[in-house]
Amino acid sequence: MIGGTYLSLMIVVLLGIAPWLTLITIITIPTAFRLMKIVANNSEPHALQPVLRQTASLHAQFGMLFVVGWAAAWLLEALI
Repeated sequence: MIGGTYLSLMIVVLLGIAPWLTLITIITIPTAFRLMKIVANNSEPHALQPVLRQTASLHAQFGMLFVVGWAAAWLLEALI
């Protein structure tokens, strides 16, 4: 599911739907991989509980960076 987020981002950028500056969200990939590794290696609820907060944080970071990418693209377009 997490990988699909980044794949769909690449697709919408390649199709010209989203500006290339939205690719700034790629900086969240290391966090996503770290969280996926924790989930893959643990099955106990106690070990997985912190992952819930961290995935919510990842979602917020991705969303904010996506908006920043759009805003930066609009700003650049307005200046050019």
